[in-house]
Amino acid sequence: MLLPNSSSVSNHSAIAVFGAAFVTIFLFALTPITTRVALHQIDSLGLGLMRIVAAAPFAGLLLLARRLPPPIADRTQCKLLAISAASGFIGFSLLFSFGTQRTSALHAGFGLALSPLFTGLIGLAVDRRRPRSGWLFGHYATPGQRSQGVEKGYSPPDRCFR
Repeated sequence: MLLPNSSSVSNHSAIAVFGAAFVTIFLFALTPITTRVALHQIDSLGLGLMRIVAAAPFAGLLLLARRLPPPIADRTQCKLLAISAASGFIGFSLLFSFGTQRTSALHAGFGLALSPLFTGLIGLAVDRRRPRSGWLFGHYATPGQRSQGVEKGYSPPDRCFR
């Protein structure tokens, strides 16, 4: 893990960065539970679309506040940005809502927790690289945690799909 150099960053700002990271991960971990609860009131398509529409103003304000330049005018870069935006923001919101409606919050959480693993595997395959040992350790630790939950009865097989 890379920690900020104390000469370049004050201790107060390092605490703020780690605090913001903690809050972000905590809120991200609530995604399967809150999605499952919301699905009792709203259908999956409506919920997925609401997530997209609700996030757009925050993203726009963030772009304005950071004064980020527009994407590069290169057609290839714009196409890649459009594919990334469509799959990451639109596709994920809709598919996660559809999937969570058909399974338990626990299984949705497993899927969400494993998404970085599969993203890494796809990235390694595209770059034609082999994973490093630290990456492999994280890969093997995740299924072990998942199987512990199943063995203790937290994940009944009959609740997988409706």
